Amino acid sequence: MAEKELSGVSNDAFCGAADSREGAVTYVYDRRRYVIDVLLPTCVSCVGMPVALVLLVMGVFRPLMLLLAVVCGYSVLNAFVAHSYPRIITLDGESLRLESFGRVDKYPAGSITRLRLSPTPEGMRLYARVNDSSPTRGRYFLVCGDMYDADGNKAEPVYDYLLSLAESLAAAD
Repeated sequence: MAEKELSGVSNDAFCGAADSREGAVTYVYDRRRYVIDVLLPTCVSCVGMPVALVLLVMGVFRPLMLLLAVVCGYSVLNAFVAHSYPRIITLDGESLRLESFGRVDKYPAGSITRLRLSPTPEGMRLYARVNDSSPTRGRYFLVCGDMYDADGNKAEPVYDYLLSLAESLAAAD
């Protein structure tokens, strides 16, 4: 397969709710769910990590504090360094854009050469690893069931599109 087009799954499949002028659909994580799913645990981790480190140094419940510091550090890394929880996803015929905490990761058509997914049908959740992902880039936790476009439609087209793209890339190998 020569160049893999981002729109290889048919523009209509994922742009049905799009503004016809732009040909793009933007899905935004439900504000309340984003606070509960991402912001609150990350803020707790920002507070918990220094507390766990201080208690670790003081010798209080060392194994537990070490575990707590690692879990909190991983949570902070995913949210603020790796930007693994995109709040906004935009699909158009030319690119896939994932926005989180001010950073935009843009994957132009054909630039995704490897896509590994761990889908969960309940809630349309995906753990996606794009191209040569690393701990700081290219890993995303997508909760398509809690993301909506301007018309209030769930991000099911994003979920279906990524599954189809992963299948087509696997078939090309």
